[in-house]
Amino acid sequence: MANTAPDTLMPPVQPEPVRSDPVRNEGQWSKNLEYWKDDGSIVLRAESTLFKVHRSQFEHLSTALRGLLTIPPSTTGILEGTEKWPLYMPDTTEAMLTDVLSFLYHSAFNTPSTDPANEQKYLNILAFADRWEITPARKYAIYALEHLEPPLRAARRLELARIHTILLWVRPAVEDLMQLPLSFLDPPELMSFGGVILRRLLRAYEFRTLELERTAQLVPQLSKWDEQEYGCPKERHQRCIDAWDRVWWEQVGRPLLHPHRLLRPSGIVAHVEGLVRDPEISPICYADALQAVRNSDWAEGRVVAQVIEHIKEDIRGMSMKQYDENDL
Repeated sequence: MANTAPDTLMPPVQPEPVRSDPVRNEGQWSKNLEYWKDDGSIVLRAESTLFKVHRSQFEHLSTALRGLLTIPPSTTGILEGTEKWPLYMPDTTEAMLTDVLSFLYHSAFNTPSTDPANEQKYLNILAFADRWEITPARKYAIYALEHLEPPLRAARRLELARIHTILLWVRPAVEDLMQLPLSFLDPPELMSFGGVILRRLLRAYEFRTLELERTAQLVPQLSKWDEQEYGCPKERHQRCIDAWDRVWWEQVGRPLLHPHRLLRPSGIVAHVEGLVRDPEISPICYADALQAVRNSDWAEGRVVAQVIEHIKEDIRGMSMKQYDENDL
């Protein structure tokens, strides 16, 4: 029996192309009415929500975004960015895209709110800005987070500095943390620093404790009575030394070792200069004591400065993107 050709040749069925959008379930998509612009030129999708916005609002922000928005049609002619084929935004939640659009459409007319309830909004903008290398959005979000009232806790600032490579936050955060006893930090806060930074802080805390104990007990010495320019009466000089030892412990040593850090080494000079002279200390010896304090070298400042620089280097090493400290 001879083979007969069919009357109509049917083209082979083409499989639906695998696009960047991992899920196509149009029945469950909803529109964000606030950001569904009738004159919008592109439809984006974050999770199961559609946004119709102006392509020009995005294209100028970064090269990475421009590349995403100019994806050519697929081999079957499908052009993403329409309501039927919205452009899927990877690594972007509905809340994140909503907050980013709020920034794009309204930030030029509004000062960032200082309400701490907006922290997550600014973090969403910051995460999107980091993902797509949008410098203006990054600067806006960091500025807004810096000006929340009440301000972010030092531990939270250091955590965000690590996650988002905000090098400018490292110094004030570490300086504030080093003023507190380690017991004041909750375990989740400690773990939020990451293992490398946490180990550096723990070593700095240990060294700081030893340095505080040394400073509290090491009284800046008065000159010998015969070495003073004008000289304290010899019969009184030992009383001056004993009184100065007592004043140092009561006014400096105890506050240094107090659990609430009532005094820091960096504040010793100003603190001592503001004390009322103990009558047991002669004016000559008191002036000598003040000079001895001014000439003292408090090692804690060097410890803090070193750990700050080490943590900055750690953050740079962990970051996928490199930011200059002064270029947020």
